[in-house]
Amino acid sequence: MGIENSTAMKKNKEILLVALGGNALIGKEQEGTIEEQFENLKVPVRQIASLSSRYRIIITHGNAPQAGNLLLQQECCDQVPGLPLEILVAQTQCQIGYMIESTLDAILMEPVVTEKYQKNFQSSSRSDDTALLPLCLILKTTTFPEREIFHVST
Repeated sequence: MGIENSTAMKKNKEILLVALGGNALIGKEQEGTIEEQFENLKVPVRQIASLSSRYRIIITHGNAPQAGNLLLQQECCDQVPGLPLEILVAQTQCQIGYMIESTLDAILMEPVVTEKYQKNFQSSSRSDDTALLPLCLILKTTTFPEREIFHVST
């Protein structure tokens, strides 16, 4: 399949907007360590990868608990000047974006997944194509004014 046909196929796919809340990354009874958050991302990101053959996917995410934790860390240390909340929010947005991208990249590099789904993603940071969350809230859109909410079970 030529590049032109591949591009046309991608443009004809419906758009799927996936919203991951910051709380989805930290389970009940968890401390919220970075290792736990990476592990918790595997289920929804694997689902996203499986949907990539049918949809163009946009991923958005929250970050309230992560920003709150960073603020608490900052308040525990008076040896370093504090940062304003909007900077902490920006830092945690980038942190979670990186976590989603690297988890997706790891899943797409698994031998079984690579051939099937990797061609459906293009990283926004590069030019090359490359069980705790019971439900992922997904907005299925054909046009943005008309949308239908449905759930993907894990």
